[in-house]
Amino acid sequence: MKRSEVLIQKIAKTFNISEATAADIYKIVNTFDWKVFCSYMADYDHPEERTEARHELIAKRNNYPEDFRETFDEIETFIHNWEDYNIHKMDEEVE
Repeated sequence: MKRSEVLIQKIAKTFNISEATAADIYKIVNTFDWKVFCSYMADYDHPEERTEARHELIAKRNNYPEDFRETFDEIETFIHNWEDYNIHKMDEEVE
């Protein structure tokens, strides 16, 4: 099982949502994190890329029902606070 799959299961269980919804939210947050990471790569800093990435995340978040958006934000925080979350290692197999 991949580290990302473990996290998706934890999200689903913690927030009492389907694994499919948890996987969708994980993908949105992880994509945002990659864009932020890439905005710092090499010898340049592009804060406008981070701003654009945040706008994209919010737009995708807003596709969810209004009463679920607070939960989406809580899940984003949960992902970032998960001790095993590392965008470089989420495809690794774990025991």
